[in-house]
Amino acid sequence: MFKKYQRTGRGRIDLPSISISAMGFRLNQSCISKYFEGKSHVELFFDEEKNIVGFLPLSEASQDSFPLKIYRPDSSPSGVIHAKVFIKETRILDIMKEVDRSSFLVREGEEGMLLISLV
Repeated sequence: MFKKYQRTGRGRIDLPSISISAMGFRLNQSCISKYFEGKSHVELFFDEEKNIVGFLPLSEASQDSFPLKIYRPDSSPSGVIHAKVFIKETRILDIMKEVDRSSFLVREGEEGMLLISLV
């Protein structure tokens, strides 16, 4: 006999978080609203010893920045940073296999940098 599944919620994370895929990074609504309003580009950093990814939001492009694409800016915005080359060169996906997750909470670092720890 089947029992009907009843939804209790969407399981949405309200804390600023960033998800990683082979194509780049996806920023949730909380992350966009808190850290990326008025920003159009991001410089990316990687600490190989601590396995930490750094994001520096920028209002304008720099030589080393990646564009930030914001979807639904007027309601429930989310953002995408297409950074396939960065993901591949830093081997982040290999590190993520060890921790068995793809979404990471954002914390504030120094000088306006945002950080996610992969371990």
